[in-house]
Amino acid sequence: MISLFIYVGNAAVMSFLTPCGLERDIAQISLYFLVNNLAVIVSRLTVGRVIAYVPKRTCILFGIILCGLGTGLIAIAYNLALMMLSAVLVGVGITAVTQLLQVEVMLAVPSERRGLASTAFMLMGDIGNGAGAAIWGAVSAGAGYVLTYALAGVSTLMGLPVPQSVLEKAQVNSK
Repeated sequence: MISLFIYVGNAAVMSFLTPCGLERDIAQISLYFLVNNLAVIVSRLTVGRVIAYVPKRTCILFGIILCGLGTGLIAIAYNLALMMLSAVLVGVGITAVTQLLQVEVMLAVPSERRGLASTAFMLMGDIGNGAGAAIWGAVSAGAGYVLTYALAGVSTLMGLPVPQSVLEKAQVNSK
C-alpha cells in the first residue's frame, strides 16, 4: 500500500510537471528530470550504506516524508532553484522508500511466496501511477497546479501510517 501512495503522488510529477513549469515560465523545467534521475542514481548507490547506521524503518519513514515534501514543494515552486530542490527530495525519497520496502516485503513472506509478493509490490506502484495520472489530470484541469501538487504531496504522506504495521510484521517473520 505504501508503494500505491508514493506513486499516486509521483504521478503528478511525472505527468504534469512540464506543463506546470511552462505555465510558470520556468524555461528549463526539463532539468527537473535530469536532477531527479541523478538523485535516484546516487541514492541507489548509498541507501545500502546508510542503513548500516540508521534503522531501515527510519530511512523508509524519512523517504516518505522527503517524497511528500518534494512533491508538495512544486505547489509553491515558481523558479528553477525550488524545482531542483524538489527533484532531489523526490529522487532521494522515492529511492529510499521503494528500495528498502521491497527488501522488507521479501522478508515479510515465506521464500516460496516472494515472487507473488514482489509482483503485488510492483503492481501497487503501477496502479498508483495510472490512477494518479487520472486523478491529478482532473484536479489540475479544474483547480490548477497549486492544488494539484499540494494534494499530491499529501497523498504521498498518507503512506506514513502504513510502514509501522508492515515493518513490525517483517521483523516478526525475520526472527
